[in-house]
Amino acid sequence: MSMESDISTAVKTGVRDIAITFLSMDVTAGPTLVRDVNGDYAPPEAETSALILLNGAVQGGLFLSAPEHVAMAMTSALLGETLEEMGEEVYDGFGEVANMVAGSIQTELAVEHGEINLSPPSILGQNGVFEANSREFNHSVRQFFKTPVGPFFVEIFYT
Repeated sequence: MSMESDISTAVKTGVRDIAITFLSMDVTAGPTLVRDVNGDYAPPEAETSALILLNGAVQGGLFLSAPEHVAMAMTSALLGETLEEMGEEVYDGFGEVANMVAGSIQTELAVEHGEINLSPPSILGQNGVFEANSREFNHSVRQFFKTPVGPFFVEIFYT
């Protein structure tokens, strides 16, 4: 199997497992967008993104990106309480969801590709800045999902 196919499968499996186990949320996988990036890699434009950098067998990163209301719903489900406005609690919870998804993907990809290390999550809001050298990354796999509260996606970019 190709790296893109392995990533897509790992993302779908990881998101499904985390959604069922920790969020009690119905999540359906949508389309997958695989790109070879010419020039600079551009991070996703989204209201809320959690970024986890990857190194080891995969050099790059993972974005979990969603509209604010979906980030709030995911965090509310994770914490078991209703959150109604964006703030530190939502950012921390959304980062933790990204961390759990990345951990699941890390475990699955390591079987075929080797050890992958994860950074702690960083949260990028609407004015967030992606500071990694974007010229390094020339591939990305973006997997879209839908939930009853709205859409989100996971994107893995890598060299």
